[in-house]
Amino acid sequence: MIPRPPALLLLALLAAAVLPAAPAAPAADVPLSASGVDLREEHAARRAALAAALPPGTLAVVPAVRADPSGLVAPRQDEDYAWLTGSLEADGVLLLWTSPGKGKPHGEILLLPPRNPRAEGWVGPRLFPGRAAEEALGVAATEDARKLAEAVKARLPGAKAVVLPRTGPGAGAAETLVGDLLREAKAATDDLRKYTGPLRLAKSAEEVARIRRASELTAEGHRRAMERAAPGMPEYAVQAMVEEPCRAGGCRRQAYDSIVGSGPNSCVLHYSTNRRVLERGDLVLVDAGGEYLGYATDVTRTWPVDAAFTEEQAKAYDAVLAAQAAGEAAAKPGATLAEVSAACAAVLKERGFGGALRHGACHWVGLNVHDPNGAAAIVPGAVFTIEPGAYFEHLGWGIRIEDTYAVRADGTLDCLSAAAPKERRAVEALRAAAAGAA
Repeated sequence: MIPRPPALLLLALLAAAVLPAAPAAPAADVPLSASGVDLREEHAARRAALAAALPPGTLAVVPAVRADPSGLVAPRQDEDYAWLTGSLEADGVLLLWTSPGKGKPHGEILLLPPRNPRAEGWVGPRLFPGRAAEEALGVAATEDARKLAEAVKARLPGAKAVVLPRTGPGAGAAETLVGDLLREAKAATDDLRKYTGPLRLAKSAEEVARIRRASELTAEGHRRAMERAAPGMPEYAVQAMVEEPCRAGGCRRQAYDSIVGSGPNSCVLHYSTNRRVLERGDLVLVDAGGEYLGYATDVTRTWPVDAAFTEEQAKAYDAVLAAQAAGEAAAKPGATLAEVSAACAAVLKERGFGGALRHGACHWVGLNVHDPNGAAAIVPGAVFTIEPGAYFEHLGWGIRIEDTYAVRADGTLDCLSAAAPKERRAVEALRAAAAGAA
């Protein structure tokens, strides 16, 4: 790795004056479409939907993630900023405002850091204020991010309220950027997620295409792990098998830290140390999902280190698989995720594993592996998991089976991660082949 520049040079790069130059090509971090749609139109439609959801006379302040000062880490973009603009670059701020009167078009401006050619030698090209950025992202106007306070002040007199992030990294960025200004103006504020959350529930075809691709790559990783894992292998080696197809297929990162829990670690719900060595007799619970163009998936499979499940393990595995099937049957438009989870729990109880499910069996998926919207009802376009599990600490093993589903326009389920084997005989066939190759 090339050593990072000294602190004084970093300050000089950040303070460099804007130089006149021909507009640069769009930066590499402007994502490509996974479904062939014009992303500029899609993001413009999302901004219009947010404006329609906001009360008249509202100013929305949506900051991008802040850049890592060292320049060595690519931070994950703020979800609402990404959903509204499509940009993965740091340090921008979207301002969107509605007219006090109904029926009038909203206003928008995207504030971006000015061009800094010297800094580009360290961090690469970026979009900067000007026509090239406006055309690349489809926003109405851009402005120098150093004029944020001025831009907010100009719009506060006509704003009855200001909406901004109150949770997650965006909340800290908003506080740093405009917190004092809003308090000084005694502006009424509201939570941005209150408005963007419901809008993000039903996914577009583009969003489903991204989650589908993340799911397909993840499914291939799960299959490879079942085919290749062997006794004596550390859990992190299994993790590498699962994650390699994700990276090779276009996932810049995992949607969350991969869980590879063997033996007793399979009972630890968010285990991520991944250092134990696989032993004969173990079950291995692998909970992993790639992130493709900003969108997550969530897939869990459980399989034996040996060529087959024991009789006791097989009984529990079949019960968990039946519970997931019951959840699928219950997951219809109008139902809640709590009702789907209850359907899973009922089957486990019928099979004699009533106390084995220690967590809810569903959550929404999208830009975040745990997308917002909590108690909302299922609608066409929604994406969520069904993940029943049964855990037996006294036996040293646990089982969870999880898939990510999208709801089609007709209300039926589309299992996006179906390519990851889960029928017990299919799993055992892969493990038997792995044992024969060892």
